[in-house]
Amino acid sequence: MLTTPSMTLPDFLDRYSIVKLKLERIGAVVKSEYEFYKTYFDNINNEQISCYSDELYNINAQIWDAEKDIRNGDKDEQFTALEGWNLCLLVRDLNRKRNSIKNKIQEETGLGFKEVRVNIIANPDEEKS
Repeated sequence: MLTTPSMTLPDFLDRYSIVKLKLERIGAVVKSEYEFYKTYFDNINNEQISCYSDELYNINAQIWDAEKDIRNGDKDEQFTALEGWNLCLLVRDLNRKRNSIKNKIQEETGLGFKEVRVNIIANPDEEKS
């Protein structure tokens, strides 16, 4: 019996790409989870789905690498606060790209919901944009 994940297509493809990265980078710990998503992915896969999946895989790999650099920086005495800050900004920017990819999937397929992020303004008297 094939159980399907209870999530939208953009979220499924995002989750699938993350689990695929985990399997490649940390191994068998997530093998059963990967196999679950892979079975469903194989049933819906076509050229368009594969392209979306590849885009999310690539951006999630970049996020993973930047977050790893942040964690490793904590252990490096030469790692500066500025380097850490720049990596945090990189992760933020990559997550924006990731959300844009998920929104593109939603727009092109009509499946799921648009990712909406709100910029929080530190000074409430400032005009919202």
